[in-house]
Amino acid sequence: MISDQARAVAAGIAALTRGAAEAESGRIAARAGVREPVALLWPAPPGETPVPGLAAAARAALDAAAGAPGLRHQALVALAPADAVEALLGAETAGIAPAAGATRSLLTASGEAMEVPTRAARRAGPRLAELLGPVTEAAREAMRQAVAPFLHAAPPAPIALPGPARALPKPAPILRRHAGAALHVTVGGHRVVLRTAEDAEGHLLEIAFTLSKEGAAFRSLMDGFAQSVSMGLQREVPLADYVEAFAYTRFGPAGLVEGDPAIPRATSVLDWAFRRLALDYLGRRDLPQPSEADCLGDSVGHAAEMAPLLPLDLPASASPRGRRRSLRVVGI
Repeated sequence: MISDQARAVAAGIAALTRGAAEAESGRIAARAGVREPVALLWPAPPGETPVPGLAAAARAALDAAAGAPGLRHQALVALAPADAVEALLGAETAGIAPAAGATRSLLTASGEAMEVPTRAARRAGPRLAELLGPVTEAAREAMRQAVAPFLHAAPPAPIALPGPARALPKPAPILRRHAGAALHVTVGGHRVVLRTAEDAEGHLLEIAFTLSKEGAAFRSLMDGFAQSVSMGLQREVPLADYVEAFAYTRFGPAGLVEGDPAIPRATSVLDWAFRRLALDYLGRRDLPQPSEADCLGDSVGHAAEMAPLLPLDLPASASPRGRRRSLRVVGI
């Protein structure tokens, strides 16, 4: 039986496995060198599963993987093809396929063949038909769709068994891979990684930020911002519009930029990022550098010593309540 709960468990296990594998690959890459970029976007793991703690562990594993500087390995998570162990146990041990059945063939001491219940069948008890019954092609495809986004290779096809002719299952979607770059700099003493993804013609499709020192709230805000920009770019919003909107925005961290000779100073992370994108994708070399005074007003200390700063300036005038107190009613 393949149910919504079973698909949620499978997706949670796949997400947890991928997050843990990519986080470890990132730690190896930090020592031995980066060979592959971290995925910019992947589907969110299930919000809840029948297995206690699985959903939270999957989210934590993917968050840890997103903070990696890059990957050492090109592919990490895949399903092995099913083999004879499936028939022996009468349950799935690899791949995505229905259970082989409730019995298995066994040769007795006298050389006679007999069918005996599998271990899975003995455990199923009265629910044998429900748990080990035939699985429809639609159910198998739904399970494949649930786990495929977290795999680095398409799930293997089931073993071909004798039986009536049936339509071939549709191939599982392969994870998108785009060209791009990972730019590592420090802005005001804070490490920043800007990752980009491009289409086959070199047009910008996606951006993502990795901030090593900022708080969780600030990182989540930047993640949401990057996803909204990526969605706009994929819907043909001009990059020039984003550059005009976010270049020279002022909020901490700000100050000296190390690692990008073309942009020595920035008034914020977004200022550096969008001026760099303007250089790389629009050829904009007319954007002036901010002065030191422009960068000092919003500079910050160590991120661990203060709360994250949002790109919002508090109004200098009094609040509406304060202004109401100063009003007087004048009769005419």
